[in-house]
Amino acid sequence: GTVSTPAPAQTPAAPGRNTTVPPLSQAAKQSAKPNVLVVATGGTLAGQSTDATSFQSYRAGTLKIEAMVCELPNTDKIANISTLQFGNSGSSAYTMADLYDLSQTVDQALKVYDSVVVTTGTDTMEEIAYFLDLTVQSDKPVVITGSMRPWTVIGSDAQANLYNAIKLAGSGRTES
Repeated sequence: GTVSTPAPAQTPAAPGRNTTVPPLSQAAKQSAKPNVLVVATGGTLAGQSTDATSFQSYRAGTLKIEAMVCELPNTDKIANISTLQFGNSGSSAYTMADLYDLSQTVDQALKVYDSVVVTTGTDTMEEIAYFLDLTVQSDKPVVITGSMRPWTVIGSDAQANLYNAIKLAGSGRTES
């Protein structure tokens, strides 16, 4: 008889990761307000629910960070905010190579920005936060946030968590 060798398991290719840090505008450079970059990786915070009361029926990593930041009230009072859509997946979809790219992107951003907020899914939030703590070389603030409920359901914690992360990142009250 013949012996067949099973084909190796195929792992799906990760969606492209955007590592291009947006430049600061001239107005932001001259502003007294802190310059905060929000780097989005997806997760429940960026989740789109079936409807406003579908707390468990949602797709993580769907909404774009630029649109979500635009929905937040009074952000112009706390910081000059720029966004970078690094990816838009559930947090468990990120490989070590992706996390390395994320760390390098955060370090590059901190050469220009006063602080960075990273949004991520809560499934692996502590691991991603720990990885960034070990690998980001800058002493500037890096704040990690996520949510337990998707952005689009009533009573979501996503908006307050993102707003408060930006506020903390720009507060000048963090220590490394």
